[in-house]
Formats: sequence, structure tokens, C-alpha cells
Amino acid sequence: MSEGTIAFRTAPGVATAAAVDSEVAFEVDHIDDSTSQGWSVLVVGRCRTVTDPEEVRRLTASAHTEPWACGRRTM
Repeated sequence: MSEGTIAFRTAPGVATAAAVDSEVAFEVDHIDDSTSQGWSVLVVGRCRTVTDPEEVRRLTASAHTEPWACGRRTM
């Protein structure tokens, strides 16, 4: 999350990149096996590519994790 916007890295040519300029759903789930509890968040909105170099730098600097998937995620 960055200033109320969900931001994620992807790569050109993959399924998430094909969603640019479309309405998409983004879901995050968590299950805590030790307490048998969990939660789910579903957000629907328009997917766009960040192209402004300053915004890309800001998002990269504020990212809390590195991509888990192998390969470069430049988009």
C-alpha cells in the first residue's frame, strides 16, 4: 500500500501486465492455523502502469518486500 493505492511489481508479457487499463480484483488472504482465524480483503479497481520515473523511485523506496517470484519485475 502506498498513499491508499495498491502497488505491485510485475513483468511485461505476464498475465498481470495484460490487465493494464482494465478493471481488476486484488485479493489478499491470511489464515492463522494456531488460532483457527483468518481474514480476506478484496479490492476492485482500475489497473494502471506507473511510468513516471519519480513515482517509480518513490514506490521502490517505500516497498516493504522484494518480489518473491523469480525473474526481473520491472513493471
